[in-house]
Amino acid sequence: MAGTTARMHDKPATATALVVATNTPFWVQGDTATPVKVFIPGSGRLKGKVFRVVASGRITGAITTNATIRLQFGTSATGASNTTVEASSARAVNSTTRPFMITIEGVIDNVTDVVNGRGWSQIGATLDAVATLDANPTIDPDTEGQAFVCSVEFSADSALNAAFLDSFFLEVLE
Repeated sequence: MAGTTARMHDKPATATALVVATNTPFWVQGDTATPVKVFIPGSGRLKGKVFRVVASGRITGAITTNATIRLQFGTSATGASNTTVEASSARAVNSTTRPFMITIEGVIDNVTDVVNGRGWSQIGATLDAVATLDANPTIDPDTEGQAFVCSVEFSADSALNAAFLDSFFLEVLE
């Protein structure tokens, strides 16, 4: 039986629109400085358990542009400081709005604390094939404060590009 373990931390009252371009920004809280996070439960609650992280929402390309969604392990507002665990292919969102979903399923190795698993994503009707994770971060299942964040990148600049994060959660699969 699956059980939701964590949801968006400090979720904005309404979906936060990103008016962004090519700098891989994150969905942020109302202060626009802190990424929205899903915290990983500490105290060993993920030891030996399969878990899933899912982010979903909508992307609007104001002009001819592609969008790439990334699910990262880390808490930094600087994308290069986090580990990209899963990334979508760049998908066209040319002057339209498309729904998206990005998902990982994994298990933390009890000896090495390395996450192994699979991931996939979908933007509009286009599904990226299920594949092994893009990276295998080390997650100490006993440590509090570790998190996943989600980001989006547009290939072309426009002040009217926008993205909305509607759901972001971690659940234990039992």
